[in-house]
Amino acid sequence: MMFKIISLSVLISLFSSTSLSAEIHPLAGANLTFGGDALAYVVFTDGSRSELEAGRGLTVFGGASFDDLWSK
Repeated sequence: MMFKIISLSVLISLFSSTSLSAEIHPLAGANLTFGGDALAYVVFTDGSRSELEAGRGLTVFGGASFDDLWSK
């Protein structure tokens, strides 16, 4: 909760500045990786096991890019 309040305060102070002229560009992406070295084995309650490998997974991200926050 405290992080949200601090983040909101920072955003308000940035956008209330009179010299602020930001270009805002949305961004989104995904990354799929596979392969890699074996890190560990997971043993399930039924006795079966699965291998955990480094560098395998899906990453999805999104956000915004703020260019030229303060005019010169």
